[in-house]
Amino acid sequence: MALIEKKAMSKWDAELNRKVCDRYNNCDLTITLKLFLNKVDPAGGAASQMFPDAGGTNRKIVRWGAKWSTWTTKFRRDCEKAWHGKFWLKCPDSLTKWDYTDKGVIYRPNTWCRFRLKLVNSAGAAHHSIRCVRLDSTVPFFRSHSGLYDHRDITPVPQAHGSKKKTHVHEVGHLLGLPHVGVDGPIGIGWAKCLINVAVGGSTNDSVCYGASPEEKRDIMGSGSVIRAWHAAPWQEAIGKFSGLAKNMWRAETRRHYPRSLAEVRSKKWHHSKPSRG
Repeated sequence: MALIEKKAMSKWDAELNRKVCDRYNNCDLTITLKLFLNKVDPAGGAASQMFPDAGGTNRKIVRWGAKWSTWTTKFRRDCEKAWHGKFWLKCPDSLTKWDYTDKGVIYRPNTWCRFRLKLVNSAGAAHHSIRCVRLDSTVPFFRSHSGLYDHRDITPVPQAHGSKKKTHVHEVGHLLGLPHVGVDGPIGIGWAKCLINVAVGGSTNDSVCYGASPEEKRDIMGSGSVIRAWHAAPWQEAIGKFSGLAKNMWRAETRRHYPRSLAEVRSKKWHHSKPSRG
């Protein structure tokens, strides 16, 4: 069985690396998202032009110039920092095929979730293509969506609930496959209100689906910046394909879990801090 396995998916690619496993280190599961950030400048070399936002309202855009490189670099770094290394998937007791031996002891690894955002040069090489505009300083508001960004989307915006809205990180969450917190997050007030709203003809993009309680609103898939265990769903989907086990068998947590010896598996013992193993 190969120690490094790869799967190409329609929305992202995944790699499972078991070469890194030892008595302290788990499998690495890396999701790579390839984006084509399509720079939109005013047509014909003009300094500015009117351009419709996601709501259909024309807004004034200007040329990107030298700011394009700085903006794309920050976009990539912010999103990788937000999504990389935040989750550990606990290995089901029934999965034995990835057991390995280190210093005479057999261990069963968990999985560390890694993320890589790769910016590519064409739509054909990307999982997703996004148009990006730079707004004139006189434009007070621009409605973005998952296929259209403006240059302000990488600027965190403080919210009344005590967190900051990070539009670009939120949108990358959607590209990974995550819905709004009120659609499929932990069941709460926002979930119930969003469900009712959609049932009567509303949209999952309506404000109620971004959360109703302060806790829900602080969620990155609400209107905040907090990363929670339920956001590990894309990695759970990927590990399900590598392991052959249902994705819901892989419980996600936001704290490190060290590999377990078979004796620890039998005794249901987990390590959140580094164990002494000689």
